[in-house]
Amino acid sequence: MQESMQSARLMAYALWSTELQLVAMKAFDKSAIPARPVLERQVNSASTLHMPASAGFLEGVSCGAIHAAAAHAAAHMRFGSGHADDTAIKPLHQAVLGVLEDARVESLAMEELPGLRRLWQVFHEELATDDATLEALLRRLTRALFAPEWKDTHPWIEKGRRLYLGARSLGWAELRQAASILANDIGQMRVGFDAVNYLVQPAYRDDNTHLWRMPEGRAIESPQPLDQPDPSEETFGSRGAGCRAEDDATDLRLLGVVPEWDRLISRYRADWCSLLEVQPSEGNPATLFAQMQAQTAWINGLARRIRKATSMQPQLVRANAGGDFHETALIDAGIALRAGSMPDAGIYLRTAATHEPRRIVFIVDASVSTVGPCPPWLAPSRRRLLYGMALLTALACAAFEQAGHDCTILGFNSNTRHCVRIQPIKNEEEPVSSSSVLARLVGLTPEWSTRSGAAVRYAMQLLHDTSGSMIVLVSDGQPHDVDIHDPRYLPEDLQRAAQEARRRGVTVLGLEIGPESGMAPGVNKAPGWLCTCASSLSMTADAIVHAIRQGTY
Repeated sequence: MQESMQSARLMAYALWSTELQLVAMKAFDKSAIPARPVLERQVNSASTLHMPASAGFLEGVSCGAIHAAAAHAAAHMRFGSGHADDTAIKPLHQAVLGVLEDARVESLAMEELPGLRRLWQVFHEELATDDATLEALLRRLTRALFAPEWKDTHPWIEKGRRLYLGARSLGWAELRQAASILANDIGQMRVGFDAVNYLVQPAYRDDNTHLWRMPEGRAIESPQPLDQPDPSEETFGSRGAGCRAEDDATDLRLLGVVPEWDRLISRYRADWCSLLEVQPSEGNPATLFAQMQAQTAWINGLARRIRKATSMQPQLVRANAGGDFHETALIDAGIALRAGSMPDAGIYLRTAATHEPRRIVFIVDASVSTVGPCPPWLAPSRRRLLYGMALLTALACAAFEQAGHDCTILGFNSNTRHCVRIQPIKNEEEPVSSSSVLARLVGLTPEWSTRSGAAVRYAMQLLHDTSGSMIVLVSDGQPHDVDIHDPRYLPEDLQRAAQEARRRGVTVLGLEIGPESGMAPGVNKAPGWLCTCASSLSMTADAIVHAIRQGTY
């Protein structure tokens, strides 16, 4: 495979002087390796085409497929388009637009270099099918656009060919409009689309994620949120996702950047997410304080369990009374008497468990998905989910403080990787029961998205790799951002962040709350990631104590 990739790299350069590196993907979990190539476009350096290493990729024709994939990637780089605001296109529209854009760049490439048709044609001949599923229709449209002489009388295919021919020479905006019309027709046909398992066809074509991501070196201007709620709907008091970045620009302070794990290429993207600090709003803390007072027994009980779980091994210490003498204390007392001073009365032995304060960081998901109703076991009446998460955070934090530990509370949400907002709610010196801390907790507003991995990495920076520390992520368990449409991407990045923390002696506990809580399949059981879908206060207490005992101390 290495010889074929080297040959394909030289071929790409020979076509249009395209600097293209080809590398085989490697992953810690082979099931995470995508079944299609992934093109990573760069502005000021060579782009990279990541080739799948899975056994199911292009079996039997790997050499020709690698050359076909390289030529297709080079065509994208020579004739391709795409814009920053295309991150908000829905998955079905992305699939249709990807078919049209793939056909466009290949047709332009074949006009310049007709011999490329022979390289790609063999893969299109395998796409013939009479099925009426959406995947089959996309395959049929792909072949119809590649081979104009091939006849397909399906009305949607004929319409797709007609719209494509009308938009092909005009530009990206017209192509996108054509894709929108075709996708809307699919919606009218009530044909289901499995976005998670959809694969671009033919198999030599890359997965088109580069169409929705900006190349490194270019900035995204004024990213817009997806699925903005109607501002008139105030059932649970959310401001929704309608907040624009420029509205808060004067209140933002850059905290730094953190990396992010990209499962598609099985590597980290360095300095990928920008962390911005914004001062939180404040609300009325009276109700939250009253509900904390009502749960005093739960706080006291959890504090006792935390104190017991975090106590170090029993040690012999000095005491003023007891049955045995402390030998070192007797010597010190004798020296003091000979020196003419009063000796310490603690000359006896006592067994005691010593206590070492630990550092706990709570990070609260303040994304728009927390606008829904709070579970009745957590907060009464029509409270939104975020309020319940704030209450649970305050209760757990109070128990840790009563047990003698230092706690920090942060709120977070995101609007693409360029704007991960961190809201400082409480520092280690402030008691959680203070009116100012509770006011900031109540003032959290559901908006934007959830880039949890970036928030966990920032919490790790605050802890300075202090062994025995803990990060508690309180969320609805739905990582999401408007520039990511792969449902496994952000959960697997969060899993990686938890593993990074584990290696540094920091435990990460996920407390998921809400009717739709739950990570992507397989993430909850990942090494280093402790996660509980809480459905009661007792379950929450058990999860916290279990996480303390599972930690590396």
